[in-house]
Amino acid sequence: MADWMAFNVADYVANTLHLTTRQHGGYILLICAAWNGKGFLPGTDEGLRAIAKLSPREWKDDGPALKAFLTRRGEAWVHERVEFEWNDAQSLIAAKSKAGKEGARKRWQGRSNGKPMAVPSDSHRQTDAPLPLPRPVTTTRTVEAGAAAAFAAYQQSAEQHGWPNPQFMNSTRRYAIEERLRECGGLEGWNAALEAASTAEFLKGTDGRCQRWFDLDWLLKPQNFTRLMEGRYAERHRDDKQQSGLGAALAGLA
Repeated sequence: MADWMAFNVADYVANTLHLTTRQHGGYILLICAAWNGKGFLPGTDEGLRAIAKLSPREWKDDGPALKAFLTRRGEAWVHERVEFEWNDAQSLIAAKSKAGKEGARKRWQGRSNGKPMAVPSDSHRQTDAPLPLPRPVTTTRTVEAGAAAAFAAYQQSAEQHGWPNPQFMNSTRRYAIEERLRECGGLEGWNAALEAASTAEFLKGTDGRCQRWFDLDWLLKPQNFTRLMEGRYAERHRDDKQQSGLGAALAGLA
């Protein structure tokens, strides 16, 4: 459910010039309650009066003016404009969610000779061919609202995987998170990045724990985030493997 509602100030003012100050307050409360009810309100005067926070005597004077904005539908009252805005908001949310999922899918699944490439989060294989980064699909409002959710998702992953757990989201981190959300298609892509980080061998030490230099600030650097999304950290670097082999050989000679 959307936690925001489109409010056309010009329409409201044009339709409510005849209301008193007290009636304005009661009407705004009814609008808010209608939003939580998908446009629907209680079917009784007592229910409407309780929402408007009016005494019985006040409701007797103001109730007819407020009910004039509502439409009777069965056993309930309906605010048709709020119902329309609520349905429209749900459509926007569904469209943005679909676009975010599609953007994340394109980042994880490229095309090579007409055949899908392996998805890094499943195969954990490194590839030298970077996956194409599609254009951002989220709006500024969506990204700003998602920054707090993305930060909370990282904290949860940090708790689960033993990463350094940040306690504060300052303006620098918020800006960087918003930029990464735009690049990866929103929260869907961000969660996919966290999943990739949890399985990336390069980000782990020989004991299986995360590298001491890995934390949120490291992840938010554009180059590091892009390489993670491209699957370049899925495996430990070959140089590391060769170095460990050389070390074992020298130890054997010793």
